[in-house]
Amino acid sequence: MVPLGDVAELIRGITFGKSEQLDHATDDSLLVATTKAAQSSGIVEEDLYHVPRTILKDDTKLLRTGDILISTANSLNLLGRTTHIRKVDKPMSFGAFMSLIRPNAKVLDGYLIYCLRTAHASDFFIRNANTTTNISNLNLATLARFEIPLPPLEVQKEIVAEIE
Repeated sequence: MVPLGDVAELIRGITFGKSEQLDHATDDSLLVATTKAAQSSGIVEEDLYHVPRTILKDDTKLLRTGDILISTANSLNLLGRTTHIRKVDKPMSFGAFMSLIRPNAKVLDGYLIYCLRTAHASDFFIRNANTTTNISNLNLATLARFEIPLPPLEVQKEIVAEIE
């Protein structure tokens, strides 16, 4: 068992105000996925926001193939919902109520997404949530401590193939 922080980089999303949202794409805009657009089945394109690209201060917050988005500020029942980024066609980032899990060379993204969708993971997220009136938060330091089994890469490939 290894902590998630040992096999992935964890990155907090970008913030933007309603006044910064654009009505449509421009030559200098960026797509942003929020918790509404980032569903378990993938990104819902019609729910993406357009914002000025200047809002993005750090290119590590641009989505890459193999990234995993996770809801880290939401209602308790949606906390920990993950979206596997299988393909990125255009520059896209993600909103502040989400975090990014970027797997390193020790773990396959296809294997990690399954680890994050287990009952064990859901239980961890619920037990470690900081809940106020209607919103539950999962901070990155806590998320980094979540432990997953880490077999060799070849075994991970076999597990993913078997599950799929």
